[in-house]
Amino acid sequence: MTDETEKQTFFISRAGADSEFARWLAAELRKDGHDTILQDDDFKHADFMSKMAEGFRLIDNGGRLIALLSPDYLASDKCMQEARYPLIDDTGNDLRRLVVLRIRPASPTDHLKGIDYSDLVPARELGASVLRDQIWIELGLTPKDPATAPAPLRKSGWVHREIYHDPRFRGREDLLTRIDDELKSNTTIALKALNGAGGIGKSTLAREYAFRHQDDYAGVWWIRAETPETLTADMIELGAKYITGLTAAQDRDAAFGAALEAIETAGGEKDWLLIYDNVPDPGAINGKTPHKGAQILVTSRHASWQGQAAEVDVDVFAPDIAVAFLLERTERTDREGAAEVAERLGYLPLALEQAASYLTNSMLPFTGEDSYLFHLETMIRRAPDGMEAGDSVYGAVSLSLETANGMHPKAQALFSLLAWMDAERIPVSLFQGTPAFDTLELDEAIRALIATSLAKPTPLDDGTPALTVHRLSQDVMQARLKAAGADESVLGAALAQLWQAWPSKADDVRYWPQCDLLVAHVNRTTQLCDDNTAHQVALRGLLGGLDVLFDARAQYAEAEEASRRALKVAEANLDPDDPEIATRMNNLAALLQATNRLGEAEPLMRRALAIDEASHGPDHPNVAIRLNNLASLLQATNRLGEAEPLMARVVEIFETSYGEN
Repeated sequence: MTDETEKQTFFISRAGADSEFARWLAAELRKDGHDTILQDDDFKHADFMSKMAEGFRLIDNGGRLIALLSPDYLASDKCMQEARYPLIDDTGNDLRRLVVLRIRPASPTDHLKGIDYSDLVPARELGASVLRDQIWIELGLTPKDPATAPAPLRKSGWVHREIYHDPRFRGREDLLTRIDDELKSNTTIALKALNGAGGIGKSTLAREYAFRHQDDYAGVWWIRAETPETLTADMIELGAKYITGLTAAQDRDAAFGAALEAIETAGGEKDWLLIYDNVPDPGAINGKTPHKGAQILVTSRHASWQGQAAEVDVDVFAPDIAVAFLLERTERTDREGAAEVAERLGYLPLALEQAASYLTNSMLPFTGEDSYLFHLETMIRRAPDGMEAGDSVYGAVSLSLETANGMHPKAQALFSLLAWMDAERIPVSLFQGTPAFDTLELDEAIRALIATSLAKPTPLDDGTPALTVHRLSQDVMQARLKAAGADESVLGAALAQLWQAWPSKADDVRYWPQCDLLVAHVNRTTQLCDDNTAHQVALRGLLGGLDVLFDARAQYAEAEEASRRALKVAEANLDPDDPEIATRMNNLAALLQATNRLGEAEPLMRRALAIDEASHGPDHPNVAIRLNNLASLLQATNRLGEAEPLMARVVEIFETSYGEN
């Protein structure tokens, strides 16, 4: 019989299916001199709500609630409401007013996810006497024979509320295996973004690993490491599992140290798994992890953890996984449309989740007019349902940009130029020796972008430094520039950098390797540029450069596209009789002639000739060139009588200009 000073009061909360076990436990506690309140024994015909209120008053006055955890308990709203009461002003259960005893296999949900429980399922197989002693140990009571009493159960329920299985989790089994392998041989590993973007899914991957492997550890705890304040608070909350009242300590540093020591000295067969989520850089957790008793899993956008943690690179989804994810989440069948959306989103998990969240209850199609992709600039600002606005792609990338700019004040300026290029392998040489950056500024800005996973180094085939960024990060940067009214000027600066780097002799095979490094970037930047841009010279120059290159390579379709647009831009912005228009017309006409479209070429040649005659006079060498081109076309169409006087005039102009020899 328990001494009067040790007498306690217990409110036993159970599901109907567990009534027999609850009544047995209540009887055993009463035999030992404790008070209990249980629906089966105490409510009978009394008013149910008044008896519930009585039970809650007992808890307020020092009693404890025993929740008998089972699948039926979790499915009962009434039971879960009862279990919530002791946590109303004590969410971490530091006061131990709630005791969770798992009596049938079940995983805690909702507000019970972060509360430790004692697993009695194995003990139920060992008989009532052993089970009773085990429960008494878990309740902090004196068992019948302390000398033979079992050891306290490991709190396998010390699993943080952030650890749960997301039924939408797909793929990445290889990464889960890699994490497990690394943790077997390393105390600390870091999951870091490989593909230059926030929203790569590092935290989701860490959460899924922790959920699947929670039984391998003494407990699993989630620590928000983005700021010193959140890191300290979450570690102290964990320490309170061992030290009652630790969360109320005034000296936070001392409480933090006590929490670390509690983990280090806890003992036991299993270590803790501590997940430090969203760590800004390695220095942010120096001295803030246990020296023993725990394995550490870090998620971070910081690119380099060499010497401080084993690194696991986390890339975007594989294309087939991304498409399957969209189709399954939206319950649609348009595989082609899903593939186009997935590709445009760069297979980024957060962007795919945003798209799926919106499209699930939307009438918009994946692609086409007035579709999700059509409204992409707006959509990237939307967070998935149930998440904060800052959890959108726009918010994630913006945070990385601000972090990078905090590391070096020109990091964002550099990324604003990268935003207009093709996303893959942007040569660093484009920005070297320019007024915007001196050598050291450029190097430090690049380091900041790499450190925050906004860019990754991807050297060119010859080893020349180059950077790759994510397409959606570019979209966000463009949107930010547009909001600030700076998009046109920065796009113009990007055009100027490319125009300065473009070889003047693009038709010379010796310069083709240099052109090849720039073609993709020139294509994208010119496509993003409006025909009426203020940066006309660079735009027309680059389009003309593409025309010359592709024509020399007999890539006539590509050459024609560039040539027609160069002419269109020139006609829209120059005087109708400007000599440059004549040059653009002549180049297009030559291409049309080379592809046997002489009927289309001839009027262009005649118009180019008329412009040059009006601009330079009838005897200028440029006029001779136009005459010669037109004569060649007439000869090709077997109009020799028309061609002959033109050729005679060519000879006359050249003799007058350069002499007979």
